[in-house]
Amino acid sequence: MYPGHRSTPRPPLIIDADQLNSLQGALRMGLQSAPEVTDLLIEEIDRAEVRPSQEVPETVVTLGSWVTYRNMDDGSIRTVKLVLPGEADLAKQRVSVLTPIGAALIGLSEGQVMPWTVGGEQAGTLTVLRTTKQPPIPARTANTSRGD
Repeated sequence: MYPGHRSTPRPPLIIDADQLNSLQGALRMGLQSAPEVTDLLIEEIDRAEVRPSQEVPETVVTLGSWVTYRNMDDGSIRTVKLVLPGEADLAKQRVSVLTPIGAALIGLSEGQVMPWTVGGEQAGTLTVLRTTKQPPIPARTANTSRGD
């Protein structure tokens, strides 16, 4: 176990049945490039409840979701889009499902707490604060035009 962390139980997950083929394709790709994360993702998919798209609540993290989460270890808050490995781009806040954070996020619902691991050891804990299918709206700056 990671020093200073206690084991956090894993919450129930929901996976969109329409995304299962895409996830399985990512798993095949990940067996070569990221075997530890791939094993974790296989475990998570195996224990998840697979539902038809129309039965997946909007509050569930799916591929393509924008997710705001809190790192419970340092209190930081991040917003990322969960994507397949070929679409990942940290500069654009696109996190692959084949990363430790991505594998931890898939299938979670708002409010759920999940440990994330690196090298089989718990590295931290995250809480899903919000999920949406739309990109986040950029914060307004103090210099916005007032029509002066």
